[in-house]
Amino acid sequence: MAKISTAKTAAASAPAKAPDAILSGFVIEVGQGATPIDEGAFPARIAAVLDLGVQAPPPGGKGVPKRQVAVGFELQGATCLDIEPEAPPVMYRRFSVSWGGKAELPKLLRAVLGRDPAPGEKLPPGEWIGKPVTVTVEHTLRADGGTSARIAAVTRCALKALPELAAAPLVYPGAALVALPEWAQEAIAGALHASTASAAAAAGYDADAPQ
Repeated sequence: MAKISTAKTAAASAPAKAPDAILSGFVIEVGQGATPIDEGAFPARIAAVLDLGVQAPPPGGKGVPKRQVAVGFELQGATCLDIEPEAPPVMYRRFSVSWGGKAELPKLLRAVLGRDPAPGEKLPPGEWIGKPVTVTVEHTLRADGGTSARIAAVTRCALKALPELAAAPLVYPGAALVALPEWAQEAIAGALHASTASAAAAAGYDADAPQ
């Protein structure tokens, strides 16, 4: 499980990070044993867009299988226990490809585009990389008594200037499967109707990860 780096307070003799670790960005998968991002609203850029395929509803959950896209947001100025990591953390959220009144994907598109998407408009998710948004992080209490962080909302970014991405962008299909977070690899492997044909169709797709 990824832990929050506190390199800013580490001793000067600490070993330097390998170049590969720097290029891959700082990705947080929140769960038991991890230190969650502090609550707040943070300016961010989209760093990853992953097509997870058709996913079944969670065990015991209601609904029908839906195609899902996981989006990773590189958070600027985010802290963990009031300590700012040496590199901006990347936090993920899953979005079902759905257009109902309670759907979250249209809200994401409004944040990315700065307008309402038009019916029938084709929106390649790979083009979202680097787009600025504002991400609101909130804490929830887990059954084991620990605290998890989730992305509660993604809205339009009002800042005129925002640092460029520090993390290497990830787009799947396109990136190697092994380059994706472990939870994403497992989700893709367990996607319904997974086959070579469906994977090829996903690559041409014009189209809620960790909470």
